[in-house]
Amino acid sequence: MRSLAIVLFTAWVLVPSAMAEKACDSECATESSVFTGTGDCKVTFGATPEYPYDSRKDAECKISFLLDTAGVPFDVQPNCSEPEFNRSAERFAARMKYDLEDSRGNICFQQGVRQVYPIEYLLAGD
Repeated sequence: MRSLAIVLFTAWVLVPSAMAEKACDSECATESSVFTGTGDCKVTFGATPEYPYDSRKDAECKISFLLDTAGVPFDVQPNCSEPEFNRSAERFAARMKYDLEDSRGNICFQQGVRQVYPIEYLLAGD
């Protein structure tokens, strides 16, 4: 029997949205930025990704989204190597919650900056 292994990455990439790109200067986050906080910023996962029932494939996904004022993703756009994983990745991202400030009040994630979160879906061997 095969078991499911889903790799959740603890690092994510920030991608400026088109709107933020027009209004920003040298302070904009780039793809190499992880977050702007001091280290106690975190992401809370509301659920684990579900493996599509009829799929026997592995897949890599990059989920991009914006954060609302409560740190909850919206405008979720999954991009998976296998299209049948898109819905699972989208549902997973919608249940995440990001800290917008750290314990010292420093901003962790900038509003208007697209977050990109990678996931790998892997079927483990017998």
